[in-house]
This record gives sequence, C-alpha cells and structure tokens, in this order.
Amino acid sequence: MNRRLVVGISLFWTLACSGESTEVATGSGEPATPVTSAPAPDAPIAAVPEGPLPDFYQITPYSTDELKSMSLTELQLRRNTIFARAGQPFRKKWLDTYFRYQEWYHPLTTVADDTKLTAMDRQNAAAIAAVESGLTREELRERKTKLIAGEAPESWHLEMDDAYQREIALLSAALGEWEGDPSVPMSERSPMADPNVLDTALTEAQLADLSRRDLRIVRNTIFARHGRAFKSELLQEYFAQKVWYTVDPAYVDTSLTDVDKANIATIVKVEESLGGMMTEKQQAAFETEYMGGA
Repeated sequence: MNRRLVVGISLFWTLACSGESTEVATGSGEPATPVTSAPAPDAPIAAVPEGPLPDFYQITPYSTDELKSMSLTELQLRRNTIFARAGQPFRKKWLDTYFRYQEWYHPLTTVADDTKLTAMDRQNAAAIAAVESGLTREELRERKTKLIAGEAPESWHLEMDDAYQREIALLSAALGEWEGDPSVPMSERSPMADPNVLDTALTEAQLADLSRRDLRIVRNTIFARHGRAFKSELLQEYFAQKVWYTVDPAYVDTSLTDVDKANIATIVKVEESLGGMMTEKQQAAFETEYMGGA
C-alpha cells in the first residue's frame, strides 16, 4: 500500500474508539425503523492533507487470505466504504470524517440505500465481516502482542504513529481490555474499548459515537461482567472473545449494582432516540454487512 493510503488511514484514529450491548426486559417486538443521527453536513471536521483520500472500493472479490493479512483499521474502512457509497451515515466520528472528505460521499439522513449495493458489494461486505468476527481471542492477543512489540507485519500498513494508536484502540475493543494511553481518563474512554468505564456512571456523550449494534453490546456488557450466560448466539460469540468473560452459573439479576442499573437506563434512552433496541434478527443482518460501522 502506498504512503498516501497510509496517511488516509492514520489521520482519523484520534476521533473515535469503537464498542457494543445486553439483553434486558425493556420494550417488546421489533423496534421502529432506525434513524441514525449523523453529524450535520457542515459539521466541523479535522484538517486533512491536500489531494484526494484513498478510496477502498473494490469491484472484484476479496479472498480470505487477502483479508486476514489486513489490519482491523483497514478492514473497517474497506467494509464501510461499500455502504458509504450507498449513502450510509456514520455515528462513529472517525468514519464520518473520513468519508466526508471523499468527493463521491453523499450521506442520507437515515440508512444506506440498499438498492445501490451490487451482488459483489454484498459478497465483499460479508467476506470482510466474516474475517473480522471470526478472529479468535488467541489471534487477537497475538496481533496485540506483535503490535506493541513493534513486530506487526508490513501488510498492516501501520507505519505512522496515529495509525498504530487506531489499531490499538480497535484491538482493545475486540479483546475488551484497555491497551491505549493510560493517562486518558475513564470519562474519555469508550466502554467498548475499556469495560471498566462501566464502573462509573455513563454520560450520553460517552455513547454518542456508538451505533445501535454497539449500544446493544455495551448494555449487555453490564450483565456479562457479572457472569450472565446469553441465549443470543451473537452475544455468545461476541463475549467469547473477551479476556475477562466467564459464565457464572449462579448469576442473578440482583447482582446488578445501582450504577449498573443507571447505566442501562442511560443506554436504553440513547437506543430509543435512534429507533429502539436492536433485535437479534436485526443485529444478525447488521453483523453480516455493516458490522458496527454505522
């Protein structure tokens, strides 16, 4: 990959971290059609170098080996490029900023126009999502160890410091353990990247960067931290990657603290503002395609 592409990837890591949710008996049935609150078209965004940013759109199929050689940063950009071209708005600031500097990007006010997706688009999005979600805890730990030791393969294209930090943030979120700058206060960390953030009261500002899928994950993280087992296969798979997660056969909802309950209420409030809590069926479709980008 050339240096211009590296610059494009690396510019935006400081703008956001990523994250996820839990099952809770609040509301029933399918939530209303989601409305994604993307920043206004004239929202201020970070300065970028002169010239166009790299465009990751690909019209030929990806191979699994090709995708496995990529960093998490590049995988997210390549997958979300597919949906950005169909007008997908993004809550994650780093993705929103990146795509707003693409001349072809014209975000819609709600969700992407799926009629603009080709069969190859869908195939590639599914292939990327499968590689991302298929990384085991051991593989993620190995990636993190190599990255911190300065032994990341050249195929990850993390030559610049900010790209390195972006990758650390994404690996932290995937593993559920903070590996970023220890001086960053809890109030400025994403609960996706550091579950310990959930020990204190969340603010809506801390959730502003999270998608509906992410909010579902964060909500359920509160329960998972107490050892709750999940019927949801998606939640089972997600928490199986987390280094801290262990099922407690004696788990009961009364294990939740007052802070836990307050945080659940805050998360649900934000979810309702976006159209309601995401169902298992909706998340299954989301995982296959958007995979937490929007």
